[in-house]
Amino acid sequence: MKDHFEIEFVIKSSPQLLYQYLFTPSGLSEWFADNVNSRSEKYEFFWDDSSEEAMLIKNKQNDFVRFQWLTDEDDYDKYYFEMRIQVDEITKDVSLIVSDFADEDELEESKMFWDNQISNLKHEVMVCGPLTLIPKHIESLGISVETNLEKALQWADVSNVLRVQFERMKASFFPSNREYAMQYGITKKVLEKVDKELLIMHPGPINRGVEISSDVADSENAIILDQVQNGVAVRMAILYLLASKIEQ
Repeated sequence: MKDHFEIEFVIKSSPQLLYQYLFTPSGLSEWFADNVNSRSEKYEFFWDDSSEEAMLIKNKQNDFVRFQWLTDEDDYDKYYFEMRIQVDEITKDVSLIVSDFADEDELEESKMFWDNQISNLKHEVMVCGPLTLIPKHIESLGISVETNLEKALQWADVSNVLRVQFERMKASFFPSNREYAMQYGITKKVLEKVDKELLIMHPGPINRGVEISSDVADSENAIILDQVQNGVAVRMAILYLLASKIEQ
C-alpha cells in the first residue's frame, strides 16, 4: 500500500501560463522530463535512456491535470499524480499543489524528485528598464519588474539585453541616448560592481554604446554571435516547414 502525499510550491506565474507547462508535451518537456510525446490522452516521458508512459485521466483547463502511470503492478489504477493550480483569493498568489503516491521507504526520495523538477519549472523572469518601455500589465504574467540595473543583474544568472528600437519610437520614451546608456547600459564597469559570473545575450543588431558596450558585447561572457547564428538557423527551419505546407 502506497502513501499519499501533497507538496505546495509557490509559483510566480499566471494560471493560464502555468497550465500550459502542466498539460502540453512541449511545456512538460521544459521541466518535468527531457522529452514528452503524446497521442490523445497517452503521454510518454523520456529521461536519459529510460521512458515511462502515463494516461491523462482527468483535467480542467487552467485548474489541474491528473496522470496515471501505466505499469505492470496489479494495483496501478489505484494511484495517480496530480498537479493543481491554486490562487489565493486575497493576495492572488499562485501555488502549485502536487499530489502523488509512494512506498514508505521511497517517500523522501519522491518528495526530493518533485523538489528538483519544480525548481526547473520555477525559473523566474525579471525585466529591467525605464517604466516608459515596460508594458503596464507585465507583472500579471508572473514577471518581476526592476528599474535599478545593478539590482537586476545581481539577481540574474542570464541577462538578455534588448536593442533599443529607435525606428519604432514615435515618441520620446527617455530623455536621451546618453542618459539611457548611463542608467541601463551594460558596461564592463557595471559588471565589475556586480562581481559574479553572468551570461550576456542580445538578439542583435546591437546599438553599441547604448544598451551594451563593445567590451561587454565582445567579451567571453557574451554568447551573442552564437545566439544570432542559431536564430538564423531556426528561422530557416520555420520557413522551410511553412513552405512545405504550401500547395504548388
